[in-house]
Formats: sequence, structure tokens, C-alpha cells
Amino acid sequence: MLPTPGSPMGTILAVDDDSLGRFALAHFLGRAGFEVREASTGQEALAQLAQGKPDLVLLDIVLPDADGFAICRQIKANPATANLPVLLISGQAVRAEDRIFGLNGGADAYLVKPVEPAEVVAHVKALLRVHRAEEAARLAQRETEAARSRLAAILDSSQDAIISTTLDERVQTWNPGAERIFGYSSAEMQGQPIHKIIPPERVEEMRDHIARILQGEQVPILETVHIRKDGHPIHVALTLSALRGASGEVVGLCGTSRDITQARRVEEQLRQAQKMEAVGRLAGGIAHDFNNLLTVINGYSDVVLVGMHEHDRIAPMIREIKKAGERAAALTSQLLAFSRKQLLQRKEVDLNALVVGVMSMLSRLIGTDIQLELVPGPNLRHVMVDPIQAEQTLLNLAVNARDAMPYGGKLTVETRNVLIEEDGPRTIGVAVGDEECSPQPDLPSGPYVLLSVSDTGTGMDTQTLSHLFEPFFTTKTVGKGTGLGLAAVYGFVKQSGGHVEVESEPGSGTAFRIYLPGIEAPAPIENTGNHPDLPRGNETILLVEDEDGVRALTRRLLRDLGYAVLMAANGAQALEVARQHQGQIDLLLTDLVMPGKSGCQLAHDLLGFRPGIRVLYMSGYTDNDLIRHGLEEPGTTFVAKPFSLAVMAGKIREVLAAPK
Repeated sequence: MLPTPGSPMGTILAVDDDSLGRFALAHFLGRAGFEVREASTGQEALAQLAQGKPDLVLLDIVLPDADGFAICRQIKANPATANLPVLLISGQAVRAEDRIFGLNGGADAYLVKPVEPAEVVAHVKALLRVHRAEEAARLAQRETEAARSRLAAILDSSQDAIISTTLDERVQTWNPGAERIFGYSSAEMQGQPIHKIIPPERVEEMRDHIARILQGEQVPILETVHIRKDGHPIHVALTLSALRGASGEVVGLCGTSRDITQARRVEEQLRQAQKMEAVGRLAGGIAHDFNNLLTVINGYSDVVLVGMHEHDRIAPMIREIKKAGERAAALTSQLLAFSRKQLLQRKEVDLNALVVGVMSMLSRLIGTDIQLELVPGPNLRHVMVDPIQAEQTLLNLAVNARDAMPYGGKLTVETRNVLIEEDGPRTIGVAVGDEECSPQPDLPSGPYVLLSVSDTGTGMDTQTLSHLFEPFFTTKTVGKGTGLGLAAVYGFVKQSGGHVEVESEPGSGTAFRIYLPGIEAPAPIENTGNHPDLPRGNETILLVEDEDGVRALTRRLLRDLGYAVLMAANGAQALEVARQHQGQIDLLLTDLVMPGKSGCQLAHDLLGFRPGIRVLYMSGYTDNDLIRHGLEEPGTTFVAKPFSLAVMAGKIREVLAAPK
């Protein structure tokens, strides 16, 4: 018990059967600044100790009910008072043997009467100094032990690896977090070199980092690679600091390693997705411009061929121009699919029926040395996709698989129902491994259909996988591939609201897994008309197109088909032309994406004062906002650039013939 500033020097319990002696003790101890409590018997003294512990007991040897030796032993035997200083004092037991007996019984000092008051006070103060120093030491020890216990609890509960080493880089402490992250037990790593978990190529990097710390530099967190017991590399964020001894010298190092492997994987996926999105926007813009050029090339080829005799000597050359234009249009279509800016003609599709329908084509495509196996899932949900693009996706994957199996192998096409839940997808009715149904963070929960295309080919390394869906990236030799097949697959899947993942290792084949949103109820089957001829008309069409070449070509095509044509280069001009024209305008044929006013906005404004006008959109691509707010409304019609004369002629008659 340490006195606070301004309080008495401490509390003394004076035990003596002589009232005059107690009075004298109380008098001179009180003048010295002590508070004195009194007791005349041993039992009274013990009772007072039970009620409140003093700082020191001044105990006479001769008492009416017991000797002071016995009372001293009882005080020291009680855990609550064991550390309480006891000063024995006697005028009768004055022999050396008595003093030795008292001290051996636990007394802290022994005085023989008669004794000077100043000597008693000096002994009391000395005993209290020693006692308080011992109490302070015990308190510090308890606090140190408590701090060690808290530190041990922190080390044990931390999910991070907390490791300390000697200056010669040998492990001293290895917490449970280190056991969990690296796979080694504490016993396995005690005294082992820390380089056991560092790849050889990273040792110098680590030593340079340590040297900077030992020189007193403030170094940032180091993101590096360590090795687990099973040999797998893991990415860690490492914080290192110097351990110092009592005199301040560096005696070792302490490091905290956080496993950031999953975070790095997610970061890389995000970076790849952003790169793909940027490349997609670029591809979409390029494809849009090319489609305008190809519309002119292919359109004028149609015009020339229509007016040319079949046996004209330049007819084959014009047909070759048209054929090259159509091939170029197919490439831009793949670019648009990758950029997700192609307008897909979605229909309800049974993937099992679609796969069965292209099986014969696949067999011819991959050759007789490759075994083709179809594993259709039972009770397969339907999906809402563009069937042509879905078939093209399957063909692209089959072509890649064939090229990966130059000496034959096996190609497996599998479908099944999958349910994506909050904690990741699980397959309905089919047991699959966790790896196959790992969580897909960019897919909302709900029912999906899985289309899996796997081969037993050469497989791909990590570097190839990281570029797999980029347009124009190919591992094939020059002239053997465009590098757009898988880019188109990626674009089709993403635009259809799905997800594609790839699993491959060199020598272990490749598996593409495509998740597409499933639907339960069948949708009505659309009845699309077929226009084998070039239907004509005499209605008035308002043509709006910002590209001069496309506008001139389309005007010629429309006039050749018998239509009266009004023209405008943008939305504002189109509205002015429509207001000034006195007669009827039967059809608005407008580009979808134009500077200033889009085709959808133009149609909305025009219908305000010409409510009976029909609308037909055309474009090289459509972006998602225009699709959601215009092209997916019931009755909306669209013709994609580049269009042929036959397609444009048929689509115009289809729109004009439809009920208003």
C-alpha cells in the first residue's frame, strides 16, 4: 500500500498489552507522520487485520492470549497478509536465540526494549521502504506477465504470420498464423533459416531490404513472394522491423507477413477486365467505321452486279470484291461481338438442341482423328441468346480445340443446369468438384446453364491465358488465324449476361466453361419472313445518315427500288425536312448513332408531329443505353451495317407492311 501525496506516511498497527507503551508508540509515530491503530491482544490484532490491512505491524512478544512469535507466524501464513512487514519488539525475550527464532518465524526486524523512539521510527521507515520497493517490483512483474499474456494472445489469434529471427536469419518465434499460411509447424521451424520459405531468386531482394532496416531506414511494406511447405508460391505483404535489446542494440528481426494471394488474383482479374473493356471500346469504334466503309463497298457491288450481264468479263472481279467485302464484314462482326456493341437477335434457345444441330458440322470440322463426345444435361433450362452467335461460339471453340490436338484426341461438349448462390455456384442433380464450381464474383445469383467445351490437347501456359480473349492475339502461325475467334466468344458471352472461364495447363488440355442465364418458361417463337426477291415500293422515305458515302449509296438503292427519298445528314436537318415537306412520309430510315441527336431521339421527336410514320434503324453498332431505351422496345426494327440490297429491300417492306 503506497501512500498518496498529502496523506500520512502510512498506517501502523501497534500491538502491546501495555497501554502506556501503546500510547508512547502512537505519540512518536504520529509525530513522524504515521497513522497508528492499536490492539492489546493477539486476537484483537488478527481481527483488525481482517478488517483492513495496515502498512506495518509493530508487535510485542509478550501478549495476554499468545506470544508474538505465534501471531507473527499466523500473519505470514495468511496469503492476504504474507507480505505485510512485521517488526517484533520485546523487553523480556532479549536473548540472541529469541531474536533468531523471531526472524526465522517470518519477522522482518527485531528490536529489544528499551529502545529510543527515533530508532523505532527509523526501523519502521526502513522496513516500509523495502516493503514498498518489493510491492512495486511485484506489481511490475504482474504487469509484465499480463503484457506478455496479452502479447501471446495477440500472436496466437493473429491471422497474419508473425515471425522473429536472430541476426543470422534463424527462426526464434513462429506463431499459429505462420503455421496456417506457410504449412510448417513451430517445432519444424525453430532454429531453421528463414530462407526456407523464400524463393532463391528473392533472397537478394530480402537481404537488401533487411540491410536498409538495419541501417535505420524507414522502409515501406514489401510485397513479395514466399514458398509454402507444399511448394506453392504465395504473395505476401511483409512488414519488417529491428528487434533491440535492453541497451538498444539490434539483436534480431521481427516480420509480419499477410497472405495477399487472393487479393492479388482479384486485382489481376480486375486489371484484365479493365484492359479488355478498353480494348473492346477501341474495337467497337474501329468496327463501326469499317462497317460504314463496307456498306459502301458491298452496296455498290450489289448495284453494279444487278445492272451487269452475267457473262460480262468484269462480273467475276466484282463478285470477288463483294466476296472480300463480306469476309471483312464477318471480321468486323466478330470485333463488335467482342466489344459487346453488336445487336444480338436474342431468342429462346435449347442448348441441347442447338449442340445436336451442329454436331455433324463439328464432326467434319475437327476431323476423324478426334473423338467427339456430347454429354447433354437432363431437363436443361433454355437460354435467351442469339442462336447464330451461339453456334459460332461453339464452332470457334471447336476450331481452337482441333488446332490444340494435331495428333488426335478427344473433344467433349457438355451442358447442365447450374445454380449460382451467394456462396458460389452448385450444380443441380450432378455432383461436381469445388474447383469446377468455384464462385464467380461477377455473376449475380440465380439459375444458369453451363456449356463446357474441353479437349485433351496441348494446353496453355499462364502467359497465353492472360491474353487469350484479346482481339488479334493468336498463337497460330501467320495466315492460320485472325485472333478474333475467342474475342468474339468473350463478347457474345458478356453481352448475353454470362461468364466464361478457362482452365488449362501445358500438356493437360483446356476446358472452356460458359455460364449463361437460364429461363424456365418458353417464349413465343418469332415468325420471321423470308424475302428471296427484291421487293419494291413507291412510298416516301426520310433517310438520315451522317456518313456521306453511306447516305449516297442508300439513296441510290432506295430510288432503284422505286421509293421517293428525302435526305438529311443529322437529326436537326431531318426534323426541318419533315416540317417543310407537304406530303406524306411513310418511313424514317435513320442511323442509330449520330452526332447531336441519336436515331432514337429523332424518332421520338418526329412521331410527335407525324404520328403515323414507321421507323427503321440502321447502324454499325449499338451501345447498351440505346438498346435499353429504344431497340428492345416491342416493334422496334433494325438493319445492321453493312447491309446488302436484298436485306435492305426486304426489311423496308417488312416495316411498311406491319400493322401500325
